[in-house]
Amino acid sequence: MKLGGNVVRTILASITLLAFLTVIGQFRSLHRLMNNNDSKPMNTLTPDYVFTWTRPSISSSYNPSNQSSTVVSTTHSNFTVEFPLCLVHVGKAGGSSISCGLGLMYADCEGMPRDALPDTHYFHIKRNTCPFDTTRTYLVTLRNPITRLQSWFNFEKTIIPYRKNKQQEAKAIKQRGRLFTECYSDFESFASTGLQPLKEPIQAVRVVDMSCPERAWAAAVGARAFSYHEYYNYEHYYNGFHMHKGDDGSHVSIQALRSEHLQDDWATVSSEELFRQVNKGSKNHTNASPSLPTNAMANLCHALCSEIQYYKHFLSLAENLSPSDVKTSLQELTAMCPDETETVRECQGLPTFPKLRVPEGKYDQETKKRFYEVNTEA
Repeated sequence: MKLGGNVVRTILASITLLAFLTVIGQFRSLHRLMNNNDSKPMNTLTPDYVFTWTRPSISSSYNPSNQSSTVVSTTHSNFTVEFPLCLVHVGKAGGSSISCGLGLMYADCEGMPRDALPDTHYFHIKRNTCPFDTTRTYLVTLRNPITRLQSWFNFEKTIIPYRKNKQQEAKAIKQRGRLFTECYSDFESFASTGLQPLKEPIQAVRVVDMSCPERAWAAAVGARAFSYHEYYNYEHYYNGFHMHKGDDGSHVSIQALRSEHLQDDWATVSSEELFRQVNKGSKNHTNASPSLPTNAMANLCHALCSEIQYYKHFLSLAENLSPSDVKTSLQELTAMCPDETETVRECQGLPTFPKLRVPEGKYDQETKKRFYEVNTEA
């Protein structure tokens, strides 16, 4: 049967439209996946993340058809760890490069993508795409808390944060400016002047009402958000991260990648070459103490005491690190903070902050509850 020209053109147009709509649908599905069904931008600074990782017991099989909480592990010929895998990407600890090396594309990989690995997810800032009930391996990026905070300060202070509109961008710039512009333009003054012991209790709830030293302490202990990685700190990731053995004896593994020894640690989990850095720098961050006055270092060690204890916890949990590896990292820490030992200790003399009031539902989901309370007046 012969079709007229108009009919043929109509059919071709319909096919083209159908193909276009299919592509759009795939794009939207991919967009939802990469954003974890969260309509807010990744770089929202307000503390509205929702992580409480109380995980069900893990069994030995996984049936995706009924969303069972049981899991079957898979392996990859180039990796020693089991999948599903969750990258716990602690900021300023080499995680962007690692995420690209794992085929995760939420960071700017600058033309260095690899094929996606099976069942690989991430927990970074307020985003968590890791399945609560099926993850077999947690891969955590770590860095000495002192140098991590210095890297945060020097990195974040010069960034103009991207937002969807000018109003949000101006708000984010002002939020950063409360610390970097109005108070401390360099890390040495932040540490030596800002983190001196406070003489009076902190009364102000809002950052705008705080003195500069109070703002410095708020940033160091992660009590208020000025940018990203001072607020989303080791306390945030540790409290949002619960692992345990399943009732059947199956094991959830935690592995660590220390940025100071990144090549060596990467070799314990993968035979692949370590991908080049996304953010410029060497493959291994320096172990050297920051070039700071003695009082600045003492202030940092005191202010970061709690962070240091969480760091010790992560080191002790890492199954790919030998006792010698852990000892090396602790010795590097002690070289900067002589009062620290190999054991977790109680921190004394740290300031407390007035609690932020939030709705009950949000309070239940906060990772750092010591800075929050339920708003009973809402």
